[in-house]
Amino acid sequence: MITSTLVAVLFIIAQWKLFEKAGEAGWKSLIPIYNCYTLFVVARNSGFGKMLGFLIGGTILSVVGDICTFTVSSAATVIGIILLIVSIAISIYSMVLYFRMCIDLSARFGKEKGFAWGLFLLGPIFICILAFDSSNYDDLVDAATDSAEPSG
Repeated sequence: MITSTLVAVLFIIAQWKLFEKAGEAGWKSLIPIYNCYTLFVVARNSGFGKMLGFLIGGTILSVVGDICTFTVSSAATVIGIILLIVSIAISIYSMVLYFRMCIDLSARFGKEKGFAWGLFLLGPIFICILAFDSSNYDDLVDAATDSAEPSG
């Protein structure tokens, strides 16, 4: 319990520092869900609303699918299985949106796309790396091309 608390505190501190490096208020790291939204804002990625909507919709479909699957009617079972498959597809799409945010975030801090895989797979560790290394936040980077946008 003490170890998990220390890890959580370290992650909050790292996210606080990351937000400050990007010009956002550090206190935003303290509020659940809003800190995730702020991370998408720092990455200049607009997928947070879509991801949240898909996750909520996928969860609802999964619950309804579970209920239908365990009913007596075979038609309800088929509908339940279809809903479960759709909810899995929605979850996969949400992960794709999150990975795109990881690519954008790593590009904003001058990191390569391989670093985005680290953010995706080992997020807290790579957030700490971004927060405490010497990289600078660059708002002018276009993540799609990994180059700076013209300022004129």
